[in-house]
Amino acid sequence: LPSMAAAARPLFGGAMEITGVPATWLGTDEYMDIARQPVPDNQEVLIEPPGEDSAARPATLFVDLTEPAAGASATRAAMEHLSDVLDRMDAGVPPAGLQPSSLPVPPRILQDDRRAVAAALDVQLGAHGPSITLCTVHIPRAQVDVVMTAVVNSTSASVLNARDVCATLRIIDWGLFGESV
Repeated sequence: LPSMAAAARPLFGGAMEITGVPATWLGTDEYMDIARQPVPDNQEVLIEPPGEDSAARPATLFVDLTEPAAGASATRAAMEHLSDVLDRMDAGVPPAGLQPSSLPVPPRILQDDRRAVAAALDVQLGAHGPSITLCTVHIPRAQVDVVMTAVVNSTSASVLNARDVCATLRIIDWGLFGESV
């Protein structure tokens, strides 16, 4: 059996890094080969390797760099980003009564930007639909929100704790964000 151990995964040409994703998961280039669609420059995709059951939908982690959501509240930003994600998935609007929770800012981000804030929320789309965990890290120094969205389908063999993955986020090269840093 292949190793399920998590290794450091470079993102955006090595400018960022996360851990906690199984080492067997495929990266953005492999995703584009499987999905037969391009991935925007502001997005990285990590995907569970497809299994033998062709009907099974693999678990996927999307990491997006977005413009900061309006307002300073991390929980409000998480809701705005969830609306964008659900729109891209053609999954409707966020369920009523959904409450994001504050999330500790990844320590390596906080040491470089004391104003950074983070929030997370979990959504189940229907009785047999995917579960979504969305984590938003608002980084004022970089004028960016890092949005990690884990989509885990009921047929997926993987267990991915998106909140734990988010906690490992590290920016290695602040030049990724241009001259504003």
